[in-house]
Amino acid sequence: MSGLIEKIGLQAASAPEAVAIRSRDKRVSYAELMSAVQQATAQLQSLRVESLGLYLDNGIDWIVFDLAALAAGIRVVPLPWFFSEAQIAHAIADGELDSIVFDLALPRGVSGSGAILQGYSDSRLQRIATAGEHSLRKRRAPAKVSYTSGSTGTPRGIELAPEFIEETAVSICRTIGHLGIESHLSILPYATLLENIAGVYVPLLLGRCIHAEPSPDIGLTASLGLDPLKLRASFNRVLPESLIVTPQLLDLLCRLADSAAIAPGCLRFVAVGGARVAPAMLQCARRLGIPAYEGYGLTEFASVATLNTPRDDRIGSVGKPLHGVKVTIAGDGEICLESRPGKTATENGQHQRIRIRSGDYGGIDNDGFIYVHGRKSNLIVLANGRNVSPEWIESELNASPLVAQSYVFCASGERLSALLATTASDAEIETEIRRINDALPAYARLADWHRLAAPFSREQQTLTANGRLRREQIRRRLPELLAFQQTAAPPVNGGSANFLLQETNHVQP
Repeated sequence: MSGLIEKIGLQAASAPEAVAIRSRDKRVSYAELMSAVQQATAQLQSLRVESLGLYLDNGIDWIVFDLAALAAGIRVVPLPWFFSEAQIAHAIADGELDSIVFDLALPRGVSGSGAILQGYSDSRLQRIATAGEHSLRKRRAPAKVSYTSGSTGTPRGIELAPEFIEETAVSICRTIGHLGIESHLSILPYATLLENIAGVYVPLLLGRCIHAEPSPDIGLTASLGLDPLKLRASFNRVLPESLIVTPQLLDLLCRLADSAAIAPGCLRFVAVGGARVAPAMLQCARRLGIPAYEGYGLTEFASVATLNTPRDDRIGSVGKPLHGVKVTIAGDGEICLESRPGKTATENGQHQRIRIRSGDYGGIDNDGFIYVHGRKSNLIVLANGRNVSPEWIESELNASPLVAQSYVFCASGERLSALLATTASDAEIETEIRRINDALPAYARLADWHRLAAPFSREQQTLTANGRLRREQIRRRLPELLAFQQTAAPPVNGGSANFLLQETNHVQP
């Protein structure tokens, strides 16, 4: 049995009636959770499942079947409901899925075979390949395969051993367990590895309560937009003590707190990741009573490698390495991550280290805090020899309440420019850019800016499924975007479109 399942079982034995999961009007105690996991494990084993897809919204069944897959020692592949049909089909084929758990219907184009088995809540488990169909293939080791939508749009599956995932979750527990957090509200989809590990496994290991609210209740849409009114209602109903958010979601929380739509006094810890966070945004959050702390990680390294905490905090950094993680800086400035000996999965009885070259530039200060400057592949080399990471300037722009989205580029080799999605007037934006430029070194200041006729979007192929900029596509379309904005009216405020989620890991394009 998985070590993680055993540890959760110990929580159930010590406090069986404690609430493990709440979802809408349903409550599941730790004893009931372990019983449901045992039942789901038996279902998986009866169907001879080898590779299970989770095509579910956040909720009880997602957690139950994810844990059951760990208990049964099979591969589990979360299928993000916000992926396109083509991306889902790719993940199903590439992941060699033989069964899928789904809530309303199987993904379009996928047909099932055999009996449909009832889940804990309203979900169904069904085979999509006959037992033994994969018998000619070499049986793969138990793992979680996380598919991320990179800049090309084709999902890439990243395989993680259960032992390494467990060790990461345990390390996070050691880092924040002293904070006394009793309840966690999941905002990000569980198909994002960060929320899965830090928002599900960590609370369960600590014996805490997870609020696994469906996306419609939180306000998430199919395009990963966010309805501020629904988020406000869920927050005020749950009064969570911890959250995991992206920089854009933190910006929204700040706006809600600033307008007194939410009272953040219930919060003890808000982890922020997925993209660079401007120091000004973190400072603003804390002034408003939101205890926001930046972290950093890669999907390949179980999503979390470093984290700021109330005990060890330095705004502008991404914190110190978790227990069992070693961070070094290569000669060219690239951040390298390594698990220390004895802290990773074993193979043939030998401990294996995990070593990752992150693809990010960064540094380490004398006190051990890690700093991330930007992606190597995105680096802008100016004619004067200076190197600038566009994410640095974009984070400062996106921290402004006047800017919904930004893309920094250099067309001539000498002058930095920005494409901005904004509803503010030209005069307001120019004043804001002057303020931001004053805080930047001379070589990193914006020389001009251009208004987008419409925000970047998945439909325009300028955002990934998770809301990350598709920089290469935007670069190719620059002449069109720059020409179109000259005559276009300012974009209409799209409400939820301003709060697209950023992806909770870094993936090579």
